[in-house]
Amino acid sequence: MGDIAQACGFSASNVHRLFKTKSAVNEAIAARLVSRLEGAAIQAVEQETTAPEKLRLLLKTLHSETRQLWLNDANLFAMVSAGIEENWLAIRAYKSKIRFLIEQIILLSDGELIHGNTPSAAAEIIYQCGIRLFHPLIIAEFEEQEPQIKADEMIEFLVSLLEKKE
Repeated sequence: MGDIAQACGFSASNVHRLFKTKSAVNEAIAARLVSRLEGAAIQAVEQETTAPEKLRLLLKTLHSETRQLWLNDANLFAMVSAGIEENWLAIRAYKSKIRFLIEQIILLSDGELIHGNTPSAAAEIIYQCGIRLFHPLIIAEFEEQEPQIKADEMIEFLVSLLEKKE
């Protein structure tokens, strides 16, 4: 807490007044970083016109942004690991936002990405398949294994399965 106070130019007592525990500080930092990921995801979805392209770019963006943000800094990785384990509100809200974005893409697809499911069920299926691409702990685990299947290959395979065939 002292290091945080010094970095912010506050006294330690002011930091303690705002954040009662180190976990609360970490959650606030995580919430801010997660909002950055959400912003990148929303921007990606808005760039494309077709539902499959929106889904493709969403998954690619989530994967690359998650890798860049969480995996390049051991302290941030430890923090997000704690947040996942402790089920922080910021983490739960982020997961909900990703599910929501996927469902919105499905609703725009005119049934193209549903394949007999309700939009929310289809969104959950896609979310569960996509976890390998945007869950920081799983990304880290799979990057240590050989042989690696590249994220782009996984995304192309998943989206191609979902696209309506003429």
